Amino acid sequence: MMVRSGVKVNLALLAVLVVSCSKKSDDEGKGGTMSTMALGNALAIEDESLGLQRNMQLLGVKAPQLVTDSSEIFGHSLADGITALKYRISSMELCGRSDGSTGDACNERPFSLFSSQDFADYDTFVPTDPSAASFTGWTDFMTPGSLKDLVGTVSYTDTHVGTYEAVIVNFFRTFKVNAKVLLNNGETLYTKNVTEFYSNNKTGLDVTYAGKSTTMTEGPSEEGLFFLPNGGKTFFLQHPFEITEDDLKNEVPYKMVLAFDHANFIKGAAQFPNTMDTNTSDWVEGQIDDAKGRRIAPGFLEFAPILARESETVMRETYILSTNGIPGTDGSLGNQPFSARVTFYYVKEDPTQAIRGVTSMAYYNEYSTSYLNFNPVGQIRSIKDGSTSGTIDVLQGYSGVVKLFKDFKRLTTVGESGTVSGEACMSGFDASGCSVPVQNVDWVYTYVGSAEAEAELSIKAVQPPPPTEDGGEGAE
Repeated sequence: MMVRSGVKVNLALLAVLVVSCSKKSDDEGKGGTMSTMALGNALAIEDESLGLQRNMQLLGVKAPQLVTDSSEIFGHSLADGITALKYRISSMELCGRSDGSTGDACNERPFSLFSSQDFADYDTFVPTDPSAASFTGWTDFMTPGSLKDLVGTVSYTDTHVGTYEAVIVNFFRTFKVNAKVLLNNGETLYTKNVTEFYSNNKTGLDVTYAGKSTTMTEGPSEEGLFFLPNGGKTFFLQHPFEITEDDLKNEVPYKMVLAFDHANFIKGAAQFPNTMDTNTSDWVEGQIDDAKGRRIAPGFLEFAPILARESETVMRETYILSTNGIPGTDGSLGNQPFSARVTFYYVKEDPTQAIRGVTSMAYYNEYSTSYLNFNPVGQIRSIKDGSTSGTIDVLQGYSGVVKLFKDFKRLTTVGESGTVSGEACMSGFDASGCSVPVQNVDWVYTYVGSAEAEAELSIKAVQPPPPTEDGGEGAE
């Protein structure tokens, strides 16, 4: 991470990347600076419950009675239920082209924004590593003050001129969570500072771990270790970002917001008891209280990168969607109500209000009757014009061929509702799309409002001083 003399940045809450262009001396060639700042929090949505009620009225679904059957016990964290979410960020880069053929790697024009490789190897740093509990270099996404570790400035030159389609973030598989999960039977589950772990007894990149808890139903929550199946993610830009020769010449400043939606991020459910000590599964995750038959499992980290000029205002536009057509754990299509929160990001000054980014999170609601073992609205790849004028198609998967929403119409009046059909991939995505045949799902949705995505952000980029006579930069 290179800090360049003469550039000053003030950061409040949300995370951004500020791009400040400037001229260099003739000896150095034309160039500029790019200031990388941290990853930020989601913003609260006050009208979400009203949107859910409206959707369920349209679906004609009534809330179930209090659940007692262990096979139907599940829940998730609420917006204020997560007090710590700590990751070890390894690197972050802009990418000109990423086709997924080499995993989370850039195939063309990688532009490093942040790098910190001062700790263990990716596949050897596991929860059982003695240093995992004592390591202090975590970045806590729930604490703005912790985000300072990702603040820095990198230089860019003519070699970075071109178009970029993605942001790649690498993070270590071991991470920390302090959270509580509300279940639909009235119980609350709590993360714990566990010191023992179940394993699938594999090695390297194939190993997975689950923490052994014995007090999961007893508060308060504690900060505990968790383990991810992977440690990198490619976040595709919905609007390509381009650095041009004119940008360098005219010193045009840019910024990048990495939007993160943490509400409902952590799920909990019943776990068949007394099965883990003889575990032969290929996969274990989260934390498990085997005696009480309960488990907690965080989701996979998701961001939406949005790039804009520094002077522009990034806006968020949020919808609450609901359906009763998603399969539950029994695999059948039936009365399985779930909801999703989808937020589109656009630039206020853009007359077309083209979507620059999107965050999405499926979650249980008080009408849900079955455990959801996948995220039906995750892994959004791209957004394109729909077949009907004024609508959009929202596409999923590595290849972007699964139509999550077909002909989705953006709304302008808060409380207004609509319907949209789409496809649901009930398994993982592969290079050709969904690894199993998709199923058709109908959704109702309600628009719950727009707001500035940077309401608490204050950034000022000060240009470097002109070169001195000896070709160097002037002092601050």
